[in-house]
Amino acid sequence: SNTWDTNTVSRLKLLSLILGRIELVKEGKVAILWLKREELIALGFEKGDTEGFVNYGLSIAGTQMSAFFMEDLYEDFVKISFRSKAHVDTNKFSRKYFNGGGHINASGGKYFKSIEKTIEDFTEFVGQEDF
Repeated sequence: SNTWDTNTVSRLKLLSLILGRIELVKEGKVAILWLKREELIALGFEKGDTEGFVNYGLSIAGTQMSAFFMEDLYEDFVKISFRSKAHVDTNKFSRKYFNGGGHINASGGKYFKSIEKTIEDFTEFVGQEDF
């Protein structure tokens, strides 16, 4: 599809926000991106706006995994998207820790804690994994 006609203003504002605070953990191997509910609302979130955001983390040299955390708009849980390169199994990881699943290099999960605690726990879990 033509990327020049697929962005909403809200998507670009949200993308700008998360790229501005992208964080690397695990010696630069893992990228973390996140959005809070109030940010989604303030910037006029529309369904589909955050599609593909998780991939920006993987585009950084040296990363092997990217995780995108987003508070659900209506309920108290955090939706998570995982992407990885090569041998890093996000399916196994998301099943083990985040009530999720998917494919080896692309999966999702959800976590019933605050987004801050979710990211804190994720950082701890990912530190225990061998990659």
